[in-house]
Amino acid sequence: MYYYITEQPRSREEQREFESARELLTNLGISGEFVTTSNARTVEELAELGVAKRYSTIVALGRESLINQVGTLLAGTPYVFGAIPIVDHGCLELMSGVKTLHQAAEALKYRRIHMTSIARIEPNKYFLTEVMLKTARPIPITLTIDRAQASLEATSVRISGSGTIVATNELATGSRFQQWLAALSGQRLSLDRYTSRFNATRLVLETDRTYPVYLGSTVLAKTPLALEVLPNTLKMIMKRDSLSPIDQSAAGGPHS
Repeated sequence: MYYYITEQPRSREEQREFESARELLTNLGISGEFVTTSNARTVEELAELGVAKRYSTIVALGRESLINQVGTLLAGTPYVFGAIPIVDHGCLELMSGVKTLHQAAEALKYRRIHMTSIARIEPNKYFLTEVMLKTARPIPITLTIDRAQASLEATSVRISGSGTIVATNELATGSRFQQWLAALSGQRLSLDRYTSRFNATRLVLETDRTYPVYLGSTVLAKTPLALEVLPNTLKMIMKRDSLSPIDQSAAGGPHS
């Protein structure tokens, strides 16, 4: 059985999602004990209670903030972590390939356990899922990735706890030749998305001025920032074939 740490829903929509998630878990045969955070019962206290009850697997069922809180809390321990995102369905996509509630639940059912990474933003901010810098217009960005450096323009930069970096320019308009052809024919050139993808164990992200970097809807840090990936720090139930290149190189295969 799994030990599920949940949180109070903030809306009717969240309440429906929690109910759907619990029904799905029951149908898949992976129900367990559910406990809910409150002002009187913190995440840390509930996790300690699960350990005292001899649960070996603790699952965060909730928003991205709860998933990060429980995941980083269990990093460096022998306990196995699982995650079911509510509302923030895509928060695990970059680091594990999970995009839907059903995929997350299926991963729990098949219980493929791998050592995975979390990241530390200096001096002491930790995260598992991903952080994002997002702007309305493209801005100049310099990425120092391990010993290499890349300069680009982007409207968003996503960084996962496993060290995957995705920089996207959503307002790129193609080559000058494409622009000339469009002007000649009287057509509007459709906007294109130009994406660069990197993997890093250490990263310095610099911008032309200070911008907030978000974890979900919360400002976790501001640019410039320095980040380090901490490999092999968390036992996590993962979707099949979902390890990042860093975790693949660090892992010798699934762990139980």
